[in-house]
Amino acid sequence: MRIRDDYAAYVKRAANVSVNQSLLEDAKALDINLSFTLKQALQQALQKEVRTCKRAQWLERSRDTINRNVRGGACWFDGAVQHRRQAGDNGYRSNYQ
Repeated sequence: MRIRDDYAAYVKRAANVSVNQSLLEDAKALDINLSFTLKQALQQALQKEVRTCKRAQWLERSRDTINRNVRGGACWFDGAVQHRRQAGDNGYRSNYQ
């Protein structure tokens, strides 16, 4: 079963797609492979959509923490600044020792 499941991702299926006639003629004149072009465009669109969905999910999960930090006046680097101050580091680097 595992081999069949892995193979399923590579199986191609016929699909009917309506395309503007002038676009189709131009693509044919330029010898553009429609299947390959559509596949690439769909992959890019899906990747973008997945990124957008993941970003929205992260924001939803993190909303309370973000709001709490903003209301409290915290910044993302506050922890690092506090740690450096405790270590006696003012954050400036000098080439002259």
